[in-house]
Amino acid sequence: AMGMISLCGTAQASAGPTATMKVAFVPNQAGQSTSIALGLEVARSAGALPAPLRSLTIRYPSSLGVSVSGLGLTTCARATLEARGPAGCPSESVMGRGTVIVALPFGPEVVEETAGMTIVRAPQRNEGVALFFYVEGTEPVSADIILSGLLSEAGRSSEKLAIEAPLVPGLPGGPDVAVVRLDATIGPKGL
Repeated sequence: AMGMISLCGTAQASAGPTATMKVAFVPNQAGQSTSIALGLEVARSAGALPAPLRSLTIRYPSSLGVSVSGLGLTTCARATLEARGPAGCPSESVMGRGTVIVALPFGPEVVEETAGMTIVRAPQRNEGVALFFYVEGTEPVSADIILSGLLSEAGRSSEKLAIEAPLVPGLPGGPDVAVVRLDATIGPKGL
C-alpha cells in the first residue's frame, strides 16, 4: 500500500526538505498483533545542515487497519512528562520507542547526535489518538524535547499521523538543531 509524506521545514521559498521513508509491519504475519516501524531520513548534501523539521504528516489507507488497541490504556500529562520524563508516566501509557538523529554545527563541522525517543499516549484532543514523542538528548546538546502527534482520520478512506516539532536551539550563537533521521516503532513490539 502506498502512503504519502509531507514535511515542513522553516519558512523558505522552496518546497522544503525532501525525505525518504520506510514503513514495515513487525511481525508481518496475517492474524497476529503487529507493530508499525517507521524510518524517515531527510535528504541533505555532505557537510550541509538541512532546514529544521517543524512538522511531519504521514497519510496511509485506512484499509491498513492501524490500531492501537491494547496500548495507551492510560494517558500521561505534558506537565508530568516535562517534570519527570517517561519514567514518571504510567507504564500503560507507553505506545512505542525509537531514536532520532539530529545534526548541528560544531565549529567548522556538522556533527550528529543520536537521542532516544519514547512515545506515550497524551490526553485526548480533537478527534483521534493524541501522542507525545519524548526525545532525550545528551551530547553535545543536552535537551529533552516533546513533539506532539495525532493519529486521526483523513477522509473517507485514509488516516494520518501528524507530528509537530518545536524549534530546538543548538549551541549558543548557532542555528537550530535539524532532524536528519527518525526511527520509531508504534505497537507492542519491545514493550
